[in-house]
Amino acid sequence: MSDLFGLSPKIAEILRRDAFTFEELLNVDEVVSDTRNRNEELVNFLSKKPQVEKLITYLVSPASKEASEQVRVRYPVLCCEILGSEIDEIDNTIFQCPEFLDKLYGFFNSEELDPFHATIVCRVLGTYLITRPKETMSYVKSRKGFLKTFLKHLGNPSVSDFLIKMINTESQPGGEGTINWLVSEGLIPQIIDQFSSKNPSETHEHACQAVLDIISTISHESLLLKQIESEEMITKLLEYTLSGQGQHSALLHGTHVVIGLMNKLIDSEEEDENFELDPDNPPLFIRILLKYLPRYKQILYNPPSTRSLALPSGVTITTFGFHRLKVLELFLTLLSLGFNTVFKELLSLDIFQISLDLFFDYQWNNYLHRIVENMYLCVLKHDRWGAEVIKKTNLIKQICKADLKCKDITAKGNARLSYICLLYTSDAADEEDS
Repeated sequence: MSDLFGLSPKIAEILRRDAFTFEELLNVDEVVSDTRNRNEELVNFLSKKPQVEKLITYLVSPASKEASEQVRVRYPVLCCEILGSEIDEIDNTIFQCPEFLDKLYGFFNSEELDPFHATIVCRVLGTYLITRPKETMSYVKSRKGFLKTFLKHLGNPSVSDFLIKMINTESQPGGEGTINWLVSEGLIPQIIDQFSSKNPSETHEHACQAVLDIISTISHESLLLKQIESEEMITKLLEYTLSGQGQHSALLHGTHVVIGLMNKLIDSEEEDENFELDPDNPPLFIRILLKYLPRYKQILYNPPSTRSLALPSGVTITTFGFHRLKVLELFLTLLSLGFNTVFKELLSLDIFQISLDLFFDYQWNNYLHRIVENMYLCVLKHDRWGAEVIKKTNLIKQICKADLKCKDITAKGNARLSYICLLYTSDAADEEDS
């Protein structure tokens, strides 16, 4: 191996001593740049087992709080930079010694990960997924119980990012079969089980983000997506979501996942000209979801949590709550898919009337107003749907009634109702469509 650039004088002087410490090298600012410049003398030294052992130890082992900042921060960062420099000699030493890989991946065996070290460890391992996908995944697959241990730390952003990189390995030469392995190891069931009411709200949030990240990464033909949308997984997710137990965070985050799956359908139709939704034949997970709509409807009547809020004017109101907003967002996304059976089910459950009543009852909740407005705009784009909803909800009469109420309020010198402009907007949009 030839040098691209000369060795820095300080490092050259250290390497030519009869005795020196590994840390003396790390104290030289040019150690990373000289490594990346592939200086033969330095790389030969760093690729020997004793030095690789020290590189990995600093990377995965948090120092005590009493240690100096150099030991706690500088050395681990420098070791991360060196290990992630894609130097074949160093990487060969690691992949030819299973004990080094054991030490790297054994980092995830801790009950709690040090956030700083999790970042640098996942950075190095993520580099190996890109530069040596076949060797990396071969080792990971051979490590019994790795995925179960790894998924305990989904709340760490670096761990979540590493999982996505692992999934993306499927598209790289040498990474074929990764998705099949993740399916066989039960990646999706293990994440879905984290929505159980036995788990804290933080776990629900992390599981939700993990599933959404996976959905956004994979194609609509991926086996992982098919597993998420399977009857078993959707049923389990909805049961956890609507269990009515615990802090109700599963309701919020589980519903967010279902909305993410529906948005994936919309995106797939826009991005793939060969993918088209049939208005009369919704996918299996939509048909399963329809069975749970009556339970979602009950949340609009009996939300898990509301509270009283005193306004500056002295008036006390009851908050609408994020849970009901998320349920209405679910209904809106369902309608946007354009399935006839969805519309019929929502109409039979009186969701349009209920949402309109809430629209008028919570006159200062602009987010609620916007969701309900979009629900109606979505329906009014379909002539038959629109006619049925207008008739069943007596929509025109209610708009006129609200208009008169607003005029009466403003005539008395009070601020007009916040939703009135949306009623005018909806009316104008309906006229344009017609």
